[in-house]
Amino acid sequence: MDNNRITVVLSQTRSKNPVRRHLEEEIATALLLEPGIDFAVTSNVYDLSPGDTGLLYLSSVRGHLILLSWLYPRAAHWILDRNG
Repeated sequence: MDNNRITVVLSQTRSKNPVRRHLEEEIATALLLEPGIDFAVTSNVYDLSPGDTGLLYLSSVRGHLILLSWLYPRAAHWILDRNG
């Protein structure tokens, strides 16, 4: 991995709220065009289970990771920790 790159993962909202969906689309568009960022989108971390492709991707990331989630940070941490 290039030491100058960082991985950003957007954990999508469970809500059908168009404002939230639009914000996620704007974030995704901006980050996809940003040099030095490896960007991915996954289902809401709350819905990930062992063997899910989103969880497999998260576990494969080496180096720094920024998770953008609608959950409180502690809740997201506990869910990811529970899933290894």
